[in-house]
Amino acid sequence: MRHLVEAVHARSHQLFSGKLDRSVLGFAERAIVAAVRAPEGDFRDWAAIEAWAAGIAGQLVTTAV
Repeated sequence: MRHLVEAVHARSHQLFSGKLDRSVLGFAERAIVAAVRAPEGDFRDWAAIEAWAAGIAGQLVTTAV
């Protein structure tokens, strides 16, 4: 991951939980999800995502010329 961050000059990176809805998956995708026993549901933390995005936006505003 560090190589990618450096290559694109990323200011930051963050991992967030996501959403898994088996009803929209194909057969192979459902098989993989079952094999790894991934829990179905929406695990996104919108407050954390918005806070991270606001921080990045703030950096862009302060460094703009």
